Amino acid sequence: MSAFRRLVVKELRELARPRYLVPLVMAPLFLVVAMQGMGSVQDGADEPMAVAVVDNDGGEYARLAVETLGESANVTAESSGTDPEGALDAVRDGPAEVLLVVPDGFTERIEAGERAQLAAYSAIDEVSYAGATRTARTDALVETVNERLAGEITGATPQSLEPVEAGHATYVRGTRVDASPAALSNAVSSRFFLLAMAMVFAIFGAGQLMIQGMSSEKENKTLETLLTMPVKRRTIAAAKLTSSAILGLGLGALYTAAIYLARPSNLGGAEAIPQLAGTDYLLVGVLLALAIVDVLALALWLGVFADDSRGAQTLMVPIVFGTMAPAFVVQFFGVSSLSLPLKAALFAIPSTYPVLAPQRLLFGDTGVVVAGLVYQTAFAVAMIWLAVRLFDSDRLVTGDTGRLGAVVERLQR
Repeated sequence: MSAFRRLVVKELRELARPRYLVPLVMAPLFLVVAMQGMGSVQDGADEPMAVAVVDNDGGEYARLAVETLGESANVTAESSGTDPEGALDAVRDGPAEVLLVVPDGFTERIEAGERAQLAAYSAIDEVSYAGATRTARTDALVETVNERLAGEITGATPQSLEPVEAGHATYVRGTRVDASPAALSNAVSSRFFLLAMAMVFAIFGAGQLMIQGMSSEKENKTLETLLTMPVKRRTIAAAKLTSSAILGLGLGALYTAAIYLARPSNLGGAEAIPQLAGTDYLLVGVLLALAIVDVLALALWLGVFADDSRGAQTLMVPIVFGTMAPAFVVQFFGVSSLSLPLKAALFAIPSTYPVLAPQRLLFGDTGVVVAGLVYQTAFAVAMIWLAVRLFDSDRLVTGDTGRLGAVVERLQR
C-alpha cells in the first residue's frame, strides 16, 4: 500500500469519529421532520375543511350560507339557536377546525342592503404556520358564501360577477412559461430549495470535518509527528483533501437520498415548468464536487491557524456564511435584484454556483454554469497551492504563521 493510500485511510479513521459525524448525520433527520411537517400541513390544506356550523338566524340567506358551506366544506356539526361559546366544544374536542356562526339578523341586514357578518371562532393550543393556513382556508370559505349570496341577490351568474380572469405567460431569459411569476417562483422553489439545502449541508459538513480534524491534530500534537515522517508534505495535504472529499460527497449523497425519500409529494411545481435533463444534473453534481473541493482547500488553509477545537469553531464562521448565504439569496431574493457589488461578492463565493445552476439550466442559461466551472477550478487550484505552500514550510512545526496568523489568533481568543 502506498504512503498516500495509508494516509487517506488514516485520515478517514480520524474524521469518521462519532463526535464529528453524528451532528452532521443528524442534519438529514431535521430535513425529514421539516418536510414531513410541511407535507402534513399541505395535505390538510388539500382536503375539504372540517367546520362546525351554527345558524342563529334561520332566514333565507342564512339557509343559503349554510347550504354553501355544506357543499364546500366538511360540516362535522350543525346546530341552531346555540351560544357560540358553548358550541366551541365542537372545535376543541371534535374534528372541526373552526366554528362558523350565522348570527341573528344575518338575513335582515342583507335584505336591507347592509353588510352581514359570518363569525369564525377558532380554538388553538399554540401559534404556528398551521394557524395561518387555517385562517386562509376560512377566508376562502367566506368568499365562496359571498359569491353564492351575491349571485342570489343580483341574479348574476359567476361569469358575470367575475367577467375577467388573468392569463399569465412569463418569459425567463427568453423561455416562455405559461404561468404567473408567483406560480413559477413557488414551483421552482419547491423543486430546488430542498436540493439546495442538501448541497449546503454537504459543503458545510466537509469543511467542518476538515477544520475539526486539523484542530484536533494540532491540539493533540500529532500533526508535528506526521510532518516529520519520510513522506512528502504535499502528499499529506492531498490525503487530507481526498479523505475529507470522500466523506463530504458521502454526506451529499446521504442528504440527497433523505430529501428524495421524505419529500412531500404535494410540493411539486407547475406542469408548465420544464424539467432538467440528465446532463444538467451531471453538471450540478460536478459543480457540487468542485464546491466541496473549494471549501476543503479553504478549510485546510484555515485549519493551519486553528489552535484547538474552540478556535476551530471561530474559523468556521466564513465557511458557514459562504455556504448558507448563497442558498438563501438565490432562493429568496434572486441574483438579478442585487446591486453590482453584491453580485460580485456572491459570484466570488464558490458554493453559489451549484445552488444557482439548477435554475439557470432549467431555462437554458449555461453561461453562468460554464463560468462557475472555470472559476471553481481556479479557486480550488489557488487554495490548494496556498495550503501546499504552508505544508511545505516550517510554519506548522514552529507555529509561526506570520502577521495573518497573529490576527487569526486574536479572533480565536
